[in-house]
Amino acid sequence: MEEERIRGPWEEVRKAPLLRVGVGFVLGISLARFVPVDGTVVLLLWMVTTLVTCVALLPLRMRWLHGWAFWRHRVALLVCWSLVTGMARQSLDRSSSDPWHLVHDVQRDGIWLLEIAHLNGSSERVLRADGVVLARKIGEEWAVRTGTVMLTLMRRDGDTGLRAGDVVAVDGMVEDIVRAADPGGFDRIGWAASKGIHHELFIIPENWRVVAHNERWTDLFTAARERVGGWLVASRLDETERALVKALVLGQRDELDQTINQAFVRSGTVHVLAVSGMHVGLIYVLLGRLFALLGQGRYSLILRSALLLVCLWAYAGITGGSPSVLRATAMFSLFVLAESLGRRQSSLNSLVAAAILLLAWDPGMLMQASFQLSFLAVLGILLFMRPIQSLWQPKSWLPMQVWSLVSVSIAAQVFTTPVSLLLFKAFPLWFLPANVVVVTAMSFAIYVAIGFVVFHWVPYLSVLLVHLLSWLLHIATVAATYIASLPAAYPALRIDAATAFLLYALILSTAVWLVWRWRSARAVSVVLVAVIFLTWAFTARQAQARVQLVIYDDRDHLLLGLVHGRNLLTFGPSGGEVALRTKVERHVRHAGLRSIRTLPLDSLSCSHTTCSGAWCWAEGAIAGPAGTTRLFSGRVDGSASLRGAADVLVFHDVERLDTAALRPLSKVAGQVVLAGELRWRHRSDLRRWAATHGMELHEVRVHGAFMR
Repeated sequence: MEEERIRGPWEEVRKAPLLRVGVGFVLGISLARFVPVDGTVVLLLWMVTTLVTCVALLPLRMRWLHGWAFWRHRVALLVCWSLVTGMARQSLDRSSSDPWHLVHDVQRDGIWLLEIAHLNGSSERVLRADGVVLARKIGEEWAVRTGTVMLTLMRRDGDTGLRAGDVVAVDGMVEDIVRAADPGGFDRIGWAASKGIHHELFIIPENWRVVAHNERWTDLFTAARERVGGWLVASRLDETERALVKALVLGQRDELDQTINQAFVRSGTVHVLAVSGMHVGLIYVLLGRLFALLGQGRYSLILRSALLLVCLWAYAGITGGSPSVLRATAMFSLFVLAESLGRRQSSLNSLVAAAILLLAWDPGMLMQASFQLSFLAVLGILLFMRPIQSLWQPKSWLPMQVWSLVSVSIAAQVFTTPVSLLLFKAFPLWFLPANVVVVTAMSFAIYVAIGFVVFHWVPYLSVLLVHLLSWLLHIATVAATYIASLPAAYPALRIDAATAFLLYALILSTAVWLVWRWRSARAVSVVLVAVIFLTWAFTARQAQARVQLVIYDDRDHLLLGLVHGRNLLTFGPSGGEVALRTKVERHVRHAGLRSIRTLPLDSLSCSHTTCSGAWCWAEGAIAGPAGTTRLFSGRVDGSASLRGAADVLVFHDVERLDTAALRPLSKVAGQVVLAGELRWRHRSDLRRWAATHGMELHEVRVHGAFMR
């Protein structure tokens, strides 16, 4: 009996038909995303595979069908059909197949009409959102346009902000998102691309206004959301605690202090601050126990399921209907429907069904980190919680509850760790004690916060709930802050996509070996461990031979770094020390650098040659294996020495410029970099000069960090 209980979810893996369909569907989306395939060919292939699969799955009793090979391999056909379906669905999202997409516009400036799809953040000065393009004004008429852009709006005094569904008219230039991040910095290009966005609009206060509002289902809960926010403001919670409650209950993280947020990140408990599967699951469990009082009859079951669905989707509406909440709500809705239909509830099938439905709605979700981490965490819990929990069976209630929390945390972490390492290049070492304390306190805090929302009008009870909520939040915050400050709390661990794939293969092979007792899986696990170590050794050897020049993304100063192996040498002007220190810390964590030295920028102009590792510099020139870089500042005219070979020309803090004097350099250099403080006139002259001589131009203010 114990063996059957442990292997239960793993036996579902063998039998779950939706799992095979889901794997094929995901592979199809991935294949079509990274391999260019003609949409017409994919559509024809889908029609053929659909016809063949339907014939194979129909219960036909024709003798001539039994001789066909596909009759005996219907499961393989179903997987092939789901793969082609995924490819077809992804091909429909390509902008090149839409003749009205904004990418086909040669001129992208003017007046645009956009609908706010999702708010990414707001402050006193800036509103950030994803905007769906509706139309563009050409002359006196509106022309239909499609696509999605990242929208940055400078706020006016007195404006009330934005909400999803608002239609705004903006006057600006749609630009490609090309700003490269510093090594280890926020990758804006990758983050936007994960949502299928490759363009952006930056609008000054005078050039945008709200012209209409398209009703959304979440608008039904706008008044409720505002009332809950008002009740929290009227409570006696301080600003930090109120911000935490808004993050926990309403999904609003704008007021959250960055120091507190970083403490939760480093302790491995940041998931409790984003309304997602854990929060919806807690609501599902609470409501399920309350509605169980209605009875166990057939009509009671239908009523209980209907009430559960209404409450779950109402909670999703109150939180604003963010993608993470919708994913979790869809999954738990499938659980409710399966139970109401009297079917045997398969959590694994429900999870896969939710993934298929969401990816069919928006295949771009597959590349979003929140989607990947959410489903991998739930999948890990479904597959590994029981086997882990069976390792120890405590006799008393309290150790049993603690061990249950530990088992859930380990199971979720097993499947999310490779993706987390790939994305964040670090691992929260103390995640187990942090999750036991912080997640427990936050789980009770969610229930207490809901109780406060329901009973805020009861005088003494509301005060008691506020005090209890404040106490729980204080415990969680203190625990997260303390654990985040422990030695090696968030060590840097860097892996690439290939290593992440190998880690997942190792996890699955080890699980098959331990749960199903397959001896061949043990040999596969040993081989995978050896391959992973060899991969790490090869990566470490490559890191020792690494040579790179980096000009960090800074609008006001020239901040420069030279990498050789694991050594980093940085140069910066006086006044830019704070900005340089922050960028260096991120670079070190991202690239695994060890030795760090910082020198003043003026030392690059010294007359004698200085060398460090593979780099040498003198008189404003830096020579290395990748070529020579020359720096120009101050007076750049006939009085300056402008002779000598150079591959890259860097201009910064120029006071006087004569592009005619640069003629000798145009014959040998291939790239021009504009960095630091440059007057608009000098920038314009250098752009024109680089274009005239066919030289590649990189503006740090526009294109971000420069790496060579």
